[in-house]
Amino acid sequence: MRGSNNRAALNVQTSTMCKLHLGIGPSLLLGLAGTGPSAWSQEVKDAPTVEQCRADQKLWMAKLERTAPADGLANFSFGELVGWKGEMMECRDGDPEFQNQYVSTMSEISSN
Repeated sequence: MRGSNNRAALNVQTSTMCKLHLGIGPSLLLGLAGTGPSAWSQEVKDAPTVEQCRADQKLWMAKLERTAPADGLANFSFGELVGWKGEMMECRDGDPEFQNQYVSTMSEISSN
């Protein structure tokens, strides 16, 4: 008799947990669906022009080269460095003539 009561209690508990789980799923799904694409997308930016790429490469390389080795890249934020490296990657692909300069700048960013 005691085993029968334990099984009954377990069935009630399992049934309640299943209902709770099934109740949360659709709510979560509807909540995510209601956020719309704007919450999931990022701003689309135009690729930099060749002139912008070359100017930024010269400026950033000069800044990196005059930074004291003891300071490393402490003078630059992580976000700034990630942005520079990302732009240099775009520039490398869009301006093959100056590819080596962009790669050198990316290497300088990574090495510090």
